Amino acid sequence: MGLPHSKWLVIKITCELGKQAKGNYDLTVRQADGMEKTFDSLPCAPNCRLLNWLGWVASGTEDATFYLDNLQLESLQAD
Repeated sequence: MGLPHSKWLVIKITCELGKQAKGNYDLTVRQADGMEKTFDSLPCAPNCRLLNWLGWVASGTEDATFYLDNLQLESLQAD
């Protein structure tokens, strides 16, 4: 999925923690034009049961800037 330069995106990450942890998470990306793509069951550490740090990193080789706005963290109850 290509991402537009200098455009806002909505990123949604869903990851079950605690006893419900499965060692994966879902990532949904929605562009300003409404185009949306979900990447299901992306792997993370199987012992990832607690969120105690959240950050953004880039693996590029050029200088870059990230702008974050309207960051929301929610605890959802399991069904």
